[in-house]
Amino acid sequence: MTPAMAAGVTDKLWEIADIVALIEAEEAEKSMVRGPYRSKPMVSEDPRGND
Repeated sequence: MTPAMAAGVTDKLWEIADIVALIEAEEAEKSMVRGPYRSKPMVSEDPRGND
């Protein structure tokens, strides 16, 4: 029995694989969420200096 189990925080003995799976699931969800697109400012000059 772990201290967390004794304190009633969890009833599961967590393994490293369980924690890795939680982290991977969170990262996969974050990569699917995209923010709004920002428009690029219009540049009137040639960026190579050939205006």
